[in-house]
Amino acid sequence: MQVLIITLTLIFIAAIIFGIREKLCYMRFQKYLDMDIRIQFYDAQQAVDAYKRGSIVLELRDTDAHIKSVVITQLRFSNPALQVTTLDNIYFKARTDKPQVLSVSFRTRRRDLQDMNRKHVRLYIRGRMTDQQGQDKVFKAKVPSVLDSSNDAMSRIEPFPA
Repeated sequence: MQVLIITLTLIFIAAIIFGIREKLCYMRFQKYLDMDIRIQFYDAQQAVDAYKRGSIVLELRDTDAHIKSVVITQLRFSNPALQVTTLDNIYFKARTDKPQVLSVSFRTRRRDLQDMNRKHVRLYIRGRMTDQQGQDKVFKAKVPSVLDSSNDAMSRIEPFPA
């Protein structure tokens, strides 16, 4: 009986520690990065195949003074019908005079797009930032959006909730 109680206590403590670490990852994004994220579809007349393509535009406007670089390692949507094409790493150099803009393409089947009209989707971002001492810190973000296939746009609802 004591072994069971000790095991359950350890599992509970591990779950709390994991939850705190996850929350810190999301807080790092909000605290240290000033990034705007736009999601847009390409022109409707361009494609003639079964896929509709778009871009995730990442604009890093500013970072905290002690951040040396920012690397986006993973981008994915909450709906598996929206597929981010092959992504290696997206590298931003911190503390530049001008905002840096980079984009990543994604695609979805046209028939899936019609089914997703007015649906909520989230873009999950994961990456790491390196400070002046060379230490890497992981960050995460969730960007909620509403898909509007009638005008070929996906509009963000609110900026970067925790």
